[in-house]
Amino acid sequence: MDFVVAIRTEISSLEQSLRESPDPRLVKLHELERLLAIYNGDAVPTALAAESPRSLAGVAEIAGARKRVVAPGRQAALEAARDILSKETEPMRTSAIYEQLVMRNITLAGKEPVNNLSALLYHNDEFVSHGRAGWTIKNAADHIPPKEKPVDDKTLHGPSTGFDSNDSRPVEPVPGGGT
Repeated sequence: MDFVVAIRTEISSLEQSLRESPDPRLVKLHELERLLAIYNGDAVPTALAAESPRSLAGVAEIAGARKRVVAPGRQAALEAARDILSKETEPMRTSAIYEQLVMRNITLAGKEPVNNLSALLYHNDEFVSHGRAGWTIKNAADHIPPKEKPVDDKTLHGPSTGFDSNDSRPVEPVPGGGT
């Protein structure tokens, strides 16, 4: 009987420890087992059904605790970039944003600080890249129309055929035009 009591005491101790600090792998294992039981139409073990909400809350807390903290200098650059772009009506190039940051005495470390700024903006959900055109703030990006490609006569009418598009008479070649 002492053996059974010792095992139950150990199980109780482990359960208490996991409630206080849940191991994400164990939570995932229980959730996968529960999901498989539901999918197969099996009865969900009561221990798994009872622990699921509590365990998932623990995982959410752990995930929240692991959220990456932005360094103060990079945070200052993000806030300044947000301020700079909020005053713009069109995308602004990364180099122009960096020049504005430098004017505000905000610099980024590294060999290529402009590239570092680009990476910083790219990994932040508030900013939208418009390729070589530059950056905007996410909500402002919805209001910026895409730039249209300039249209010329060749695009509209194809290569020159020696005829004016509005006239059926031949156009005289330009001297020295290579005809």
